[in-house]
This record gives sequence, C-alpha cells and structure tokens, in this order.
Amino acid sequence: MTRVRFAPSPTGYIHIGNARTALFNYLYAKHTGGEFCLRIEDTDRERSKPEYEEALKKDLDWLGVHWDGEVVRQSARGAIYRASLDQLKAQGDVYPCFCTPEELDSKRQRTLKEKRPPRYDGTCRKLSTEEAGEKIKEGLSFTYRFKIKDPLVEFHDLIKGKISVNLDDMVGDFVVARGDGSPIFHLAVCVDDAEMEITHVVRGEDHLSNTPRHILIFKALGKPVPQFAHMPLILGEDGKPLSKRLGDFSLKAFREKGVLPEGLLNYMALLGWSSGDDKEIFTFDELAKAFSIEKINTSPARFNSEKLRWVMHEHFGKVSDDILSQKTKPFIKSDAGSLYDEAGIKERLVFLKDSAATFEELGSRFDIVFGPAGEPELDGEALSYVKDDSFPKLLKTVKETAQNSKEKYLADINVYKEALKPLGLKGPKLFKPIRLVLTGSLHGPELKLLLPLIPRELVLRRIEKLEKKLEQ
Repeated sequence: MTRVRFAPSPTGYIHIGNARTALFNYLYAKHTGGEFCLRIEDTDRERSKPEYEEALKKDLDWLGVHWDGEVVRQSARGAIYRASLDQLKAQGDVYPCFCTPEELDSKRQRTLKEKRPPRYDGTCRKLSTEEAGEKIKEGLSFTYRFKIKDPLVEFHDLIKGKISVNLDDMVGDFVVARGDGSPIFHLAVCVDDAEMEITHVVRGEDHLSNTPRHILIFKALGKPVPQFAHMPLILGEDGKPLSKRLGDFSLKAFREKGVLPEGLLNYMALLGWSSGDDKEIFTFDELAKAFSIEKINTSPARFNSEKLRWVMHEHFGKVSDDILSQKTKPFIKSDAGSLYDEAGIKERLVFLKDSAATFEELGSRFDIVFGPAGEPELDGEALSYVKDDSFPKLLKTVKETAQNSKEKYLADINVYKEALKPLGLKGPKLFKPIRLVLTGSLHGPELKLLLPLIPRELVLRRIEKLEKKLEQ
C-alpha cells in the first residue's frame, strides 16, 4: 500500500509552497488508495511553537487535506533515534568529529579559494577509537559523522528521471547526530520514514541534494529505500523564488481574506501539474482521479494572481446562496442592518456574486455599492472622469434627479439618461460617471438591474460624500 507523508516544522505559518507539497502527497494517496501521514518535525526547540502546529492543522483541515492516523512528532521519538544511532555506531558507519565550527568554516573558505567543492576533509575519520575516546573523556564537544564508503549514489527520481551523484564531490562525510545522541535532520527523517513505512517521498527539489545521503542511511540501517519525487519550486510573478516573500502567501492569510478553499486547492494543483488536456477547473474528486506524479512538470511553476482569481471565481459561482450570505457577513464592515433586513442583505449579496472571487471581496463590494458608509472609489480611471470638465454638471444633474424622485428605490436608469441628454455625453463618458455617482464604483452589475436594489436615501448620502471629497 502507498504511504506518503507531509513533514512540516512548526516554526511559522504554512505557506502555499508547503501546502502544495501536502496537496500533491494527499492527491497521490487518494489516487492510489493509500494513506497520507502527518509528521511534525519539531526538534528545533527554540523555533518550534505549539501555536504554529495548531495553526498548521487548522489550515490543512480548512483546505480539505486530511491525514490518516495519529500525528507523529519527532520530539517524542528520541529513544528511537538513539537506538538507530547506536546501530550505526556498532556497525562502524559513524564516527565522532571534534572539529569546531570555526575550524570547519576555515577549511570551507580554503577549499572555496582553491575552487574545490567545500566537502569535509575527513580529519576526524583518521582518529583511532582510543584517540576519539580520550577526546570525549576530555569533554570536547563533538558530532557524529556518517562514514561514506561508496560515494557514488544512483537512483530514479519519479519526476526528474535518473540521478547520479558522487558525494565525494559534494559534502564528504556528513553529520547525522550531535554528541548527546540527538539526531539532526538527515538521520531523523530516514528513521521516521522507515518506521512509518513511507513508500514514496514527494517533496521540493530543494531537498534533492539531501536524497543521496538519505539513501545511504536507509541502506546502512537495513531499511527499504522509498521512491523519491522532487517537485520544482514555485516562482513569483517576478520570476524570483516565492519562498522569499511568504507572508502574503500563507494559508492563514488566504483564509482570513475569505478565500474559498476549493478554489485555492484547485489552483495549487495547477502549479506544476496538469491533467494532460485543457481542463483546469476540478473538484477534489476529479483531481484525485486524474493526479499522477509522472504528470508533475520538471520546470518551475510560476504563481499568477490573475489565474488564481479566475480559478477562485469559477468555484465561487458554485457556492449556495445561504453559504454565500453566511460566509460574507463577517466581511461586511458597514451597518447594512440600518437599510436592509436579513433577506435584503442576502438578495444583494447574491446579486453581486458574479463580480467577486472571495468572501472578503464580496463584502467589500457590498459596502461600496449597498453600504450606508460606502466610500466612492476615487483613484485611477475613476479620477480621470471626476477631473473631466463635464463632471460637475453631471453630478449636479444626477443629484437633482435623485432628489426629485418619489420612489424609495432608483428603479429606472432611463430617467437619468434623459436628464443628462443636454450634456451630450455618450458611451463610457456617460455611463461610467453615472455608475460612479450612483454606485460608488466604475464596475459592477448592469445598472438597470442594480438600481432597483439601491435606496434613494443611500444615493443621496453617497453624492454628499462625493461632493465633500471634491471640495477637498
């Protein structure tokens, strides 16, 4: 049975790059009828925080990525790691290294100047058991290094194909544990994957250089070597690594902005994967059915905010009216209750649904169009209409027409078109300024459908605000 895992460190909020790794593992598990495991790599005691772990689990649950079985925590597995280290010691696969950080840095700088790979030179590998024992008795600080016996490592990556690496050209003997027996990443991750019976390790290509080391550890421990798949990283719209700017790309940020998880999940699946046809909008079940590791691209994926919004908008249109109203209300900042009852708020949210892609966006749009405290948009294109010589007369005419209306709602756009005929405005120069004055925005639903939903009182308030802004 296929067993995959997602193994984050709880040192911050999960971002879209980590989330894509979790998603691809989850989809592969569902596609193959296997299991998706969650492992918390919390051995960094200073940076690991319980609140980050809770946020991580909350974000995965919100996204719809659910793990099988109990959560595994590295902090609770010290005895297992020490037993594996003892096995490697008994087999002669590791040795104590007493080189200080300063000595190692000096050696590294020297090899770089000589234009050689900054690999460990094996200084402490030459120590006899007695010499190493004496240094330990002296209380010298040390680490355990894995002894590379056959530096050539070859394996088949499910995404990148055949990989051949000579570790002597890269790092030489590498550290696997501290002197107190606590493991570092390389040993811990291999022991965990072996104990959890992980069959496939699907992770970012930034881990590709670690894989040859991990294969040697698996073999030294006498454990099956899982199959590896290294995904290309995600680039930002500027072509630079997205990982450099993670704040705005955390799942927490997306969730707090009222993003629909189905839409975000669908978009993340398209970051470096395609079904092989032109289909781009998927339900989760469709993704799980179509997903395969072999269809993951070999080149980096590029984040595209417009594509994200389009995918989210497609999913947003499928949300039921009741859920739409329930999820959007927290994002409505204006006192809509002073103008509409619950049914009236819901009716107007549904009306604006096609212009939004998130609940936050819909709430903001509601505030602008229907909110009693809505502020007219006066920037960019809108500002160009406001600065036009005809705008003061247009504003005055619209205000007088609204004041003279005896209707509670502005039911007919033709009334305004007729009143504005003397200005001789046509096309966008007529309709966009009218829309700005009546709705506070240049964009939105068709005016003849929108106006019957806007109270006359609200339009007059908006015109007063607009007049004050122009005076300033």
